[in-house]
Amino acid sequence: MDRSNVEQRQKMGINGSKKHEGLLHLLFELDWAVGRIVATLLNVCLFIALVGMALISLWLALINIFEYQEGLSDISDIEAVFVILALVLLRRYFIYTRQTSERWWNMWSMPLIWYGRFVLVAWLVVSVVALTDLQEGTKHLDLVRLHGENYIQMFAFSGILLSLYIAVPSKGKRTMVFDSQDLNGDDSIAKNNVNSQEQSQKTKSDI
Repeated sequence: MDRSNVEQRQKMGINGSKKHEGLLHLLFELDWAVGRIVATLLNVCLFIALVGMALISLWLALINIFEYQEGLSDISDIEAVFVILALVLLRRYFIYTRQTSERWWNMWSMPLIWYGRFVLVAWLVVSVVALTDLQEGTKHLDLVRLHGENYIQMFAFSGILLSLYIAVPSKGKRTMVFDSQDLNGDDSIAKNNVNSQEQSQKTKSDI
């Protein structure tokens, strides 16, 4: 009888330990899933905030360029240089990203995300200056707003151009070999790939 009781207790202990391990595993999986869900939601909120700030800042920059609604005569020399450089960098960006495995929404969103980061840093600096003015009774922010409009525009232009320049994907995502003929703006990349595939098929058929 004593031996059977010991065996039953051992079986009950084994079953209890298995249930305990199963409960711990379930809690572990739930905790992991909740953590990933929270991280995903925060990433989505951060993405929306950065893209939203970038789009609003871009819209304000465009409105500032055509503030008098006089067409091309409303554009200053600095603004004309900015537009030309922006078009050149935008063309460069799409030439580079076409050779990578980036999805189309990443191609369009990466420059906005980078510019949104610059805007966020600028707003943090403005917040610090505003708090300093409130505590010390100074008016540094008002002076910048009244007399530093051109500098603010230059900062916005610099952020836009720098965002277009550094938003290029990493080399690890390349799927094509860069060719100098790609700068012509045509579909030479696709043509070169098709020609290389046809040549490889011909060599295989000859063999």
